[in-house]
Amino acid sequence: MVTTITSKQNLSDFLTQIDTGMQKQAYLTQQIWMETGSISNKVNKQEIIEIIGEIWESNYSTSFILMKEKINNLKNISNNVYILDKICEIALDICKSRIITVKIMDKNFKNAQLEYETGYNLINKDEYNLGFEHLEKAFTECENLIKGQIIQSSDKSEKNDKLEFGLYLLVIILVILAVFLLLRLKSA
Repeated sequence: MVTTITSKQNLSDFLTQIDTGMQKQAYLTQQIWMETGSISNKVNKQEIIEIIGEIWESNYSTSFILMKEKINNLKNISNNVYILDKICEIALDICKSRIITVKIMDKNFKNAQLEYETGYNLINKDEYNLGFEHLEKAFTECENLIKGQIIQSSDKSEKNDKLEFGLYLLVIILVILAVFLLLRLKSA
């Protein structure tokens, strides 16, 4: 059975959350690029540009993991806290958007929320690696909850297909058997 968002208000909230999150993440990314324009050290600037250019990938899951890696790379070459903070803010927003999405879908988000809060607090203490570990747990849990609906529905659909096939096969066998019996009775 596919779980859908039936309430018009929930659907509106769901779409608004996705749209608002993407806009905020785009704005934060724009701020990062604007900040790189003000870096005077050309060697660091080029390295930072290359790192920032590799943050966004084909999907949120990949990008989210890359952000942790790129933060570590940036810490090694620059002390630009502004850029680090903005990347963390993007990651936090991605994670928070997923939690809100799961909440709107009426799924249990409490554990993800706790992981998010722990990650948020650690990142605010500049403990990026540990903070990101908790954010990754929250993000992954939300992704699994969101995708779980699709997995459940395809499993049930597959079971329904097998049942339907079995019933068709049974009907065909019964029809053949009935025809065979009728032919035998007529010839006897």
